[in-house]
Amino acid sequence: MTPDDPWLAAVWPFVRDQLPPVPARVLEVGCGSLGGFVRALLDGGYHAVGVDPEAPEGPGYQRIEFERYEPPQPVDCLVASLSLHHVADLDEVLDRLAALLVPGGALVVVEWAWEQFDEATARWCFARLAPPGPGKSRAGCTSTRSDGRPPASPGMTTFEPEPPRRGCTPARTSCGAWMRSSTASSM
Repeated sequence: MTPDDPWLAAVWPFVRDQLPPVPARVLEVGCGSLGGFVRALLDGGYHAVGVDPEAPEGPGYQRIEFERYEPPQPVDCLVASLSLHHVADLDEVLDRLAALLVPGGALVVVEWAWEQFDEATARWCFARLAPPGPGKSRAGCTSTRSDGRPPASPGMTTFEPEPPRRGCTPARTSCGAWMRSSTASSM
């Protein structure tokens, strides 16, 4: 089953290709109010749980912050899709991810590098999404560029990335350092 949400459906093939074989235990960090990939994972035979304070009600979901969630056992795979930029202490969360993952488990991360999100990237991303419905807009999109000039083409919107939150470490830097130290310690 492919997720119904356009963004989740576009990213699902990448996530699916990284998963260990069924019936692995998969924890999705920050599944959001739509439930992320959990329904597709469950339908595919995985033992899946989505953790998010705004997770849907029902089986397979825990309405709690990831930092407070206590899984019954380590998991075979962790999925974090556009959720790590929301955490207050990225280093703490990365340490927690490492502690929850079985040795040799998979960590699947889909994340923005806000400082590198440019107009070409926005075009690529939004080309994979259905146009917003009447009266709706895409979060972060404006009809003019940051320098005040009009969009590159009529009807084209540009993306004004969300500035990094105060106290947050850029994910690319922290994840890279964590991966290097985890790899070095496992050798």
